[in-house]
Amino acid sequence: FQNRGVEFSLNWRGKVGEALGYTLGGNVTFNRNRLIGLNGGQALLAGGVGQQGLVTRTQDGQPVGSFHVLKAIGVFQNQAEIDASPVFGNRASVRPGDLRYEDVDGNGLIDANDRIFAGSYQPRMYYGINAGLTWRGFDLTADIYGNAGNKIYNGKKGFRFENTDNIEAAYADARWRADAPSTTDPRIITSATPASTYFVESGSFIRLNNLTLGYALPSTWLEKIKFQTARLYFTGQNLITFQRFSGFSPELPGGPLDSGIELNAYPTTRTVALGINLGF
Repeated sequence: FQNRGVEFSLNWRGKVGEALGYTLGGNVTFNRNRLIGLNGGQALLAGGVGQQGLVTRTQDGQPVGSFHVLKAIGVFQNQAEIDASPVFGNRASVRPGDLRYEDVDGNGLIDANDRIFAGSYQPRMYYGINAGLTWRGFDLTADIYGNAGNKIYNGKKGFRFENTDNIEAAYADARWRADAPSTTDPRIITSATPASTYFVESGSFIRLNNLTLGYALPSTWLEKIKFQTARLYFTGQNLITFQRFSGFSPELPGGPLDSGIELNAYPTTRTVALGINLGF
């Protein structure tokens, strides 16, 4: 197992005039993960996603927990396309609106030998930014972090086997329909669907994790109310997340072989609070 990382950090503190102070800091870590000496060379399979089976494969030369799936290349638009293409499983059960897959080994069949490596949950880069301002009793701080260059498996999409299952409005609008065909999103999934790159999405994100605005009451006010210190503040956590992932949260830690799979993760909570700190 080979994991290489390089980390840089920089912090700066200064003032503008007599009243305005500021701080600015940041860090970035570059990560490279690759398996180089698996005992016996036997690949490790993990990441169970219901009827799709195991969707990660850990083997020499690849990052740990890499997604190993069929390559989805679009959606069947008509019966003629189905008849002319290699099909996974029973051809008679395939309908227009179903996903189509690439015959990677060129043998005319779509099977497990056509699976490809489609990235892993291991980011290529982690980063964070923190900043602060102070001015005449006011203080403002912000904390931002994120990562880039990794993949997530949206297993929640593959669990839609019943007509009563909840789906996102965006998918309901984008799905393939006879009167509004799509070349990227299949018809509603109501049966077991092979694990494929259709379920693999970008795990890159940037999040405003914390924002706090405070005001410390001046000493002349404190003398009147008999306190040594008093600070009013507003704080918010998980306020904004910019992500390409269509699921709830791109942060999906797990075991070393099966991280980055969303099945039943709960959405990250957003918290907003007002408060006062008093010192006697």
